[in-house]
Amino acid sequence: MPIDKSWMSLADRGKPEWQHGMKAFLDMAFANVASRSNTIRCPCRRCVNVIHKTHDQVKMDLFRHGFDPDYKIWTFHGEDRFTESSNDNVEGIDNETNEERCDDARAYEMINNMIRGENLGSTTIDGDDDLHRPDREEPNENASKFFRLLRDTEQKLYPGCKKLTKLSFVVRLFQLKCLYGWSNKSVDGLLELFRLALPDDHVVPNSLYEAKKMIRDLGLDYEKIDACVNDCVLYRNAHATLEKCPICKEPRWMTSHENTDNESDETTIGKKKKKKISRKILRYFPLAPRLQSMETIR
Repeated sequence: MPIDKSWMSLADRGKPEWQHGMKAFLDMAFANVASRSNTIRCPCRRCVNVIHKTHDQVKMDLFRHGFDPDYKIWTFHGEDRFTESSNDNVEGIDNETNEERCDDARAYEMINNMIRGENLGSTTIDGDDDLHRPDREEPNENASKFFRLLRDTEQKLYPGCKKLTKLSFVVRLFQLKCLYGWSNKSVDGLLELFRLALPDDHVVPNSLYEAKKMIRDLGLDYEKIDACVNDCVLYRNAHATLEKCPICKEPRWMTSHENTDNESDETTIGKKKKKKISRKILRYFPLAPRLQSMETIR
């Protein structure tokens, strides 16, 4: 039975319909949350399922900012994303899991904040006044490369575009990829369509690989590390090959029941190949590349 979401579009959030709808959503979203974490992805307009928050924090955010209008199927909060279109063709889904599809969202939002944040301070990206001062030391090769990349990411998506730069387009693309469970292949297809539809002098990446490479070259990439579900250890170095936590004995991988919706299919001559899915993943942002970037733009 379809979930009633008509309340989401109500402008008056004090109406009983809106209040009842929000309560039903929160009840569903927190029904299967582990007591240890007690948080969910906040679907308000500001957090857009990137930030994890508690029940009261999500409730307050939804009341203040409203529901993200792009979040129509509540895949992160207990709703089956195939409910509304169970007959869709899913043959094109590649080796990504639901968790892998969404794990870039927070990372790329952080990257966007870093690019536009305090670290850039008074640095002029579009103007060359600061860079071409006579008393300014000539940047080394790495610094020059960084500034070239930074200028590229700050380009307007196409001439006259007022809302998106190349970087903000990539960030938003990954957020949508996260929300709707798009596979790598589907994103590549979408980028190809954008390239056909936009003016010839656009700067849309040719592929998902190119978009990710842009982030890596800026020194803002991150590393995924499997972790114990109870935060006892990280599965790296001496623990890299362990199948369960040496402290609490919890298994490292999801069970087949937990992984029902995330089962990977690798089509290799008609055979299905299951992929082990970690129960918890740490996103590690190495410090050295960020310090280098900060030093470069001083």
